[in-house]
Amino acid sequence: MSRGTSNSNVRGNVKDRIARKNYLLTVFESDHGIGTCRCYRCGKVLSITTLTVDRIKPGCLGGKYIRLNIRPACMTCNRETGARLGGVA
Repeated sequence: MSRGTSNSNVRGNVKDRIARKNYLLTVFESDHGIGTCRCYRCGKVLSITTLTVDRIKPGCLGGKYIRLNIRPACMTCNRETGARLGGVA
């Protein structure tokens, strides 16, 4: 049964999703210490449990979960930007 989203389960399995989050935490590490980064939009400090992976080019426009197309976002900002290209309001 389909979830009704445009990504058709391209997010990968749990191991893939955790690896993406760890990559973002490493690359975008904040001044608040190891294991934290900031939301690209609002600047909120995020940890592995609060971080969501935002695609720069949305899935509905063919964006994939690859390193050059992902950035850290808080749940609120990720939800608000939705399918807008670039995600800037």
